[in-house]
Amino acid sequence: MTTAIKEIYGRFSNIYTSFSPPAVAKRTGDGASPLRIGILGAANIAPFAIIIPAKSHPDVIISAVAARSKDRATAFAKKHNIPHVFSSYDELINDAGIDAVYNPLPNGLHYEWTLKCIAAGKHVLLEKPSTSNQAETKHLFQQAKKANVLVLEAFHYRFHPALHEFAYRLHDFMSPQNPMMAVDAYLLAPAGAVGDADIRFDHKLAGGALMDAGVYPTSAVLYTMRAAAGTWQRANWEQGIEVREARPTLFEPRVSSSQAHLNQNGDPAIDVGMEATLLVPTARPAKLPCKIETSLGRSLFTLPLLGWRVPNPGRLAPTLKATFKDGSTVELQNFVVPFFWHTIKATYRGKSASDAGVAPGTARTYKAYVPSDNSGTEQMRKAAKDGHWPNSTGEAWWSTYRYQLEAFVLAVRAVQKGTEPDQVGAINMINEDRDKSTPRVPVWVHNEESVIIMQAIDAIYEKSGLAKRVSPTSS
Repeated sequence: MTTAIKEIYGRFSNIYTSFSPPAVAKRTGDGASPLRIGILGAANIAPFAIIIPAKSHPDVIISAVAARSKDRATAFAKKHNIPHVFSSYDELINDAGIDAVYNPLPNGLHYEWTLKCIAAGKHVLLEKPSTSNQAETKHLFQQAKKANVLVLEAFHYRFHPALHEFAYRLHDFMSPQNPMMAVDAYLLAPAGAVGDADIRFDHKLAGGALMDAGVYPTSAVLYTMRAAAGTWQRANWEQGIEVREARPTLFEPRVSSSQAHLNQNGDPAIDVGMEATLLVPTARPAKLPCKIETSLGRSLFTLPLLGWRVPNPGRLAPTLKATFKDGSTVELQNFVVPFFWHTIKATYRGKSASDAGVAPGTARTYKAYVPSDNSGTEQMRKAAKDGHWPNSTGEAWWSTYRYQLEAFVLAVRAVQKGTEPDQVGAINMINEDRDKSTPRVPVWVHNEESVIIMQAIDAIYEKSGLAKRVSPTSS
């Protein structure tokens, strides 16, 4: 069997195991029971995001579910072997047998129900976007801090070793003489991927392409900027990020009577696609352009002669790319779900090519389904500023969601042992001199970053002419 065939077979085997992992015995006998998690809503994402990952985690039990319909919740619980069903979200949140809550509700409901979880003292794994706008996100995390409750925005791809290796490879090229000059990221869903009646196109529920798929490229370009920023601190990002341009493609429903995409004035206000360029401050005086592109159903390519509109095969994989002054690039293909497949391609040009002794245009490729041998090095520490996993963590079949669950459980346990929720991360970007004697997590998405991401989302919507979103309970 050739190396290529072995690699393909191994990938398929690992993907299969990602979705059908070995069940492990749950934690017993040390005076503490596994973390009991309840799910709000019978969302389609829940099995992939938490139910399946929990099967292979010894310290997690999916204990309960609640949905708008008791019958729907019961059917969901039966299908996924969840022992308890509640008649309402409130009942689940206030049950003493629940330690933490997974909130995958529609965007516009994140704010209301996460605040209720915080008030009940429940830790929350919160689907992105955290809320409908920056003001709501900031208030949400302020309340969590007051209540000593952990809230993690579920940017699952951020926990996978592939992204940390991508950050590491940026520093193969970066120097004061060869700074990073631009970042680009896109995530494009082909036409027909999302139906017209989907809640993603409901303005009252804070819908839109930017609020759904768009949070991935937005967060990814900011992660890349931070990886190559040359400083632990974010350079005035909350006030300093600008939007140079933003071009929306408006959603046009096939059913003319549809009203969900209209705002309170009756105007179309839902984006099915968005292209934008952010100007992000760095440690240098100049701001760098970060381009994002996202779509929830745009036809992307016309077949020659036939004229059929089909997805562009060259842009199916979500891609994150950094470009340096000498023209060298580092590109991570399939950054959103790298556990399926990914490649990190480093292309040498200019001075980088001559320094490496290779011809201009030479490309080297890398992969990291588990933490690479670069884990723990000084270059990795400088690059993956929000953390990376030690070599002993993970399996080649672990999904992004499984890595995320690993971090979430470690963080909850750290808080239970006395670490403040806003101090659980590997490196605190506000205060690097924090108390390092308390337990912390190797990889984290800081609450401050969630606020900055929503600030960027708000600014893009405002620049595009579509107003920022507002949750029903805060409007």
